[in-house]
Amino acid sequence: MKSIFLKAQFVLAISTIFVLSSCSDQNEPSPNVIPPEVILSTSTHSTTLWNTVKLTVTSTSDKGIDKVELKIDGVAVGVSTTSPYEFSWDTRNATDGLHTATVTVTDKSGDEKITEFKLTVQNTLLETKIDAGMLRKKPDWGYDERGFIFLSDEQGKVIIAQEFKNGDVISVKVPSFEGAEFTINEVIATPWNAAYTLTTITSTTHVGRGKWILKKSTPGSSSGSANVSFINRDANLDYLLHTNYLTSYFLNGTTASALNLLTSPSLLYVTSKPKDGSGMTKYHIFSSIVAGANPNALDLALVNKDLTQETISLPEGRTKGSLNIYGLHTANNTSQIYDIGARYSDDTKGKLTFQYPAEGFTGFFAMMRLTGPEYSSYNASNSKKPYDLVPLEGTLNASLAGRKATVSATGAMDLINLNLSHNHLNWTIFAEKSATTIVVPEIPAILNDVVNLNVDITDAGLTITGEDFPQIQDYKSYLDFVRASTQGYNDLGANYEGFKQLYKDIDN
Repeated sequence: MKSIFLKAQFVLAISTIFVLSSCSDQNEPSPNVIPPEVILSTSTHSTTLWNTVKLTVTSTSDKGIDKVELKIDGVAVGVSTTSPYEFSWDTRNATDGLHTATVTVTDKSGDEKITEFKLTVQNTLLETKIDAGMLRKKPDWGYDERGFIFLSDEQGKVIIAQEFKNGDVISVKVPSFEGAEFTINEVIATPWNAAYTLTTITSTTHVGRGKWILKKSTPGSSSGSANVSFINRDANLDYLLHTNYLTSYFLNGTTASALNLLTSPSLLYVTSKPKDGSGMTKYHIFSSIVAGANPNALDLALVNKDLTQETISLPEGRTKGSLNIYGLHTANNTSQIYDIGARYSDDTKGKLTFQYPAEGFTGFFAMMRLTGPEYSSYNASNSKKPYDLVPLEGTLNASLAGRKATVSATGAMDLINLNLSHNHLNWTIFAEKSATTIVVPEIPAILNDVVNLNVDITDAGLTITGEDFPQIQDYKSYLDFVRASTQGYNDLGANYEGFKQLYKDIDN
């Protein structure tokens, strides 16, 4: 793959005409009839600058150049009388943001030409705000998570590492680092119990200086719980209640309390099935369930519609499948999403049988997993159809030697990721599809008590995944998406928009 510090060559050039300081009595044009050119180039090969940079002015005139003066925001940087006209500017004395460079070229006849250029200073490598609920803490949870962030260079060497807490504002400057891009590594350590801590690392390659949003999940907050009573309960049937909080409840007796609602009012999707396992599952959707007491009892005799059963053949190259279906109250509105509970798999016949309510929901969010001898795929769809059977097509390969993975990917995917799992560690590294090499970063010493530094990553389980999302077109647009997001990578799937993944497990 390209070095993550490879800088695109860029020269900013602006052509203007000299402003003459004098003219002849006959108002004849200046004998300088060749429009001169002024070019300002930077040692970063970009208009974005950091640390101490060299600014070079190139200018020509048929009269010859006497001197070149450079000012930044009106403050003199220097005067040069010898080509190439070079200046050194320590940007660490300037604030991050937009600045104006003014170049004044004076020729041998005293004519001046003034040209302005816009330059951006970005000495801060990383700016991010840690959400107040980023890390799970007691007493809401049974444990206290810890969070870390570290930056790595193209060889995987640590640039800087630090621990963070909920609500922290992080601004990282490392004057000794001269690169334009680096890898961001986000670390969450979750101590499930005294004997087991799961450390999750999310690494993103080719990240440029500036703002970044860490990957996080924001759990939905309940708008309250509903208390509901029922009539005409059949003692021979088992009833299951589903709310838009993505929670299901077994009905015991004729009343149900503390049914969590994501929004109020909510639908209540109810299914029934004979206790002896015979017969088809039936359903009914009750409307306008509200938080608090619901005075009107719901009639379970209405739970009498048959679910629609469908059997489909799996695509070529896929031998197993599973499907989860969720109902949408309003098309494309995922603020109310209901677990239909349709989870089916077929391990032998290359077919998939499932059930769903044909009426009552305006659309479905479906998650289909298809597996085969070489590739597996995952389809998330949001449409009127309760499944998407077309897998993401392409090829994927990876091999790991030491801390360097050789990778390849083809197909209609926006990005790839490499996942390593080993004991207490789950590590995902995102890269552009065209990448040929992914370096696994070194783990900083600050994580000594969190991650076993002696872990041999060559023993890790290895999976390579290609991903296709409707919100992005390529890896660059993915990076831009994250910078503008609220939950980082997780925002790509947060609104239950459709996306596809193709993945391959590698014998490492």
